[in-house]
Amino acid sequence: MKLLIIVISLIFFIISPIKAIDLKIVYIDTDKILNESKAGIDIKKQLDAINKKNVSKFKKIEKELVEEEKKISQQKNIPVSYTHLTLPTKRIV
Repeated sequence: MKLLIIVISLIFFIISPIKAIDLKIVYIDTDKILNESKAGIDIKKQLDAINKKNVSKFKKIEKELVEEEKKISQQKNIPVSYTHLTLPTKRIV
């Protein structure tokens, strides 16, 4: 049994370096792919168009919110009389 384990481990350690020699490490430059391929250029154009549309939409919403804020700030400076809101009281003398 020990002999079998030793033989299997020796075979494993002998074959492993041989397979490691065949191992190839590859580097993929995704920036180059996106900037130079037709699909990458097309996707980049689509993303730019979506970005411009979203920016214009958010600027419009921001403008509306600023206008609403101005209206609210103008309304809070109006003096209000609270005399009509007081409850009548009974005075016992």
